[in-house]
Amino acid sequence: LYMLAQFGMTYALPSLIPRNRDKTKEIIANTVFAQFLIAVVLSFAGVFLFFYGECFGLRAEILPLAPIMGMFTGLMVASSPFDNILIIEERSQAAALLLIVWDLTRGSFILCGALFFHDLPIALWAATIAAALRYLVMLIYLRSSYQLSVSQLSWSIFRKQWKLAAPMGVQSAGHLVEINTDKYLILSFFTSA
Repeated sequence: LYMLAQFGMTYALPSLIPRNRDKTKEIIANTVFAQFLIAVVLSFAGVFLFFYGECFGLRAEILPLAPIMGMFTGLMVASSPFDNILIIEERSQAAALLLIVWDLTRGSFILCGALFFHDLPIALWAATIAAALRYLVMLIYLRSSYQLSVSQLSWSIFRKQWKLAAPMGVQSAGHLVEINTDKYLILSFFTSA
């Protein structure tokens, strides 16, 4: 879901920004805004599944976790451009450090939530708080480096972005099908426990 929900927008950044350096602020603003909207949709989808998930065959044990999982996934999608922007700026060490700090932060938040409270929802909330921190750090960075604001949104630039991003989103979907088809095929022959 994380790969699909980006709709190729994040993956298109390394191809798009070097070709359009004069429009970098608009491209980043469009991407961040689009990913934010996707995050909102995913969060609402989690709440929707909380109320109506049984109609879709979700187990009762999963339903209380749906809002948390929707919010976590949404925040991860919303903050997904951060690494690519650092790499585009030729700050690969900063991007690597970000990934390491993110993995350690998320892991320690989840671990503390699980060890101290012995409760899966608390561990998921801890991961969501870590994701919110990552998103906040990204927004602060983009605001200070690019003076990111809503006024930089550009519909004409977004259309160009979408023309490049859409095929990348389709490729992501194809890749997910490719790497998971065998698993689902095998599982279809067995009943769930």
